[in-house]
Amino acid sequence: SDVCSSDLWVFHFINYINYFFFFLVIGLMCLFVWKYRQKGREVYARGPNHNLVLELGWTILPTIIVVFIFFFGFKGFVDIRTSPADAYQIDVTAQQWSWQFKYPNGATSDDLYVPAGKPVKLVMRSNDVIHSLYIPDFRTKQDVVPGRYSTLWFQVDETTEIGRAHV
Repeated sequence: SDVCSSDLWVFHFINYINYFFFFLVIGLMCLFVWKYRQKGREVYARGPNHNLVLELGWTILPTIIVVFIFFFGFKGFVDIRTSPADAYQIDVTAQQWSWQFKYPNGATSDDLYVPAGKPVKLVMRSNDVIHSLYIPDFRTKQDVVPGRYSTLWFQVDETTEIGRAHV
């Protein structure tokens, strides 16, 4: 299941903005290097002039772009961090060299089993040190810190074999 496919356009949008400004800056740099190269020993006494439109443009336009990116990035962050109310909750305990998964029916296992087609919420804690639960198939990772609870949720839409969680 591709967790972030619906918000992938934000990633591409940010990438295209980066490409645009990269080529703009490099192009202007090459233009200015060519235009203002030193020819002999001439000295240019004229300095830059004040240009209000240019200064407002390079201040307001980037501010609008950054606010737009922040808004959609924060919306994506909240969507990723907020689990659905009907999520299947699994309690996870991290300890040295192993993970313990406790299911709603009381069963425990060293392996993670999740139902297909239903959101799964992991409520995690650590008994000893900082651990990281990493499940590459779901593109998800969460650190687990002793003395705190961490949560993580995902949904698997098809039956798949999951390798062991990496510690």
